[in-house]
Amino acid sequence: MAVSEWKLPTRREEEAVGKYLEEERNFMAAENYYVNDHAVQIRRYAVQLVTKFSQGNTDDAFVFYLAMNYFDRYVSRHGLPNNQGTEEDTIQWLVVCCITIASKMRRKSFTVDSFLADKHLEIPLQRIMEGELLILNALEWRMRPITPICYLDHYYPKFVALGGLSRRCINEIIVQSQGELSFTRARPSEIALSSLVAAATILYPGQASSINDTFPDPPCLHDMINLCHKKNIQILRLGGQSAEQSEESETANSRRKGKAPETEIVPAYEDIPKKQMNFPIRWVTDTDGEVNLPPLEDQGGSQSQDPPTSEVNSDGNTGGATFCGCPCNCNCNLLEGLSGCCNIL
Repeated sequence: MAVSEWKLPTRREEEAVGKYLEEERNFMAAENYYVNDHAVQIRRYAVQLVTKFSQGNTDDAFVFYLAMNYFDRYVSRHGLPNNQGTEEDTIQWLVVCCITIASKMRRKSFTVDSFLADKHLEIPLQRIMEGELLILNALEWRMRPITPICYLDHYYPKFVALGGLSRRCINEIIVQSQGELSFTRARPSEIALSSLVAAATILYPGQASSINDTFPDPPCLHDMINLCHKKNIQILRLGGQSAEQSEESETANSRRKGKAPETEIVPAYEDIPKKQMNFPIRWVTDTDGEVNLPPLEDQGGSQSQDPPTSEVNSDGNTGGATFCGCPCNCNCNLLEGLSGCCNIL
């Protein structure tokens, strides 16, 4: 069981890390966007909505992580769309569209109708399709972002000698960090390393200092350790042993050997096992107050273009044989929910 949690990166995957490092900032919120007080309030409101819509869906937290990535990238570069009612309505509409796109990337069986019904949302299907197209075009159809997940297999071998870490708990640290404003300023590679170092520091106190000989402390390490305690994330070693159990264990450390099969070097998020993402989103707690947005006329920053219109059939699909738009002309029909878009970087 433990062996399957991590895989040794292939040479091709190691070479891809360099490309990820060059491109990763393009998949973050625009630099210095969330220093504006109103922008911060918009994000807090979006985080509350994503958390709300995630309730009852604990089988795949990565859907909501992706949705928030799309929201950050869109709003920080294009602002809120015009003519969508109140600011709260506009943010909810964008959040819902980000979630539906992310769901289509992860679940081939996903349907917008079922999601709207399950969440008791009365948003016309055509508006959802228009919002999806607006977001997809604005993000240039780059819907498989470079995230901290891309770096985990690259960094993890340095932590094996300590005794190993549960992949699921590292995933949870990364996903829960998405709800915190401070981490929008950190690069995905920094978050990945911070999540591993934070877990090792908690699980193997006194031993994790040896990691400093290989990696300098990432800038957001202190915040990441605090996040683990704040969200009460249970840090486990390989095989499911907790930090408390680890302190009592005298089991010798082991290192997994062997060669992993060749895989694509691009992020293939549909291949992440859902059993490694089956935890609730805990971005908002009961002690967090509701976000009250200032009147729209008081907000700073620009507003984006009006959303496009599209032909939508009675069954919810767009008119025509395909509705792709990918630069690679893959005819993936992302908007129809048939499969994830293949345009990665």
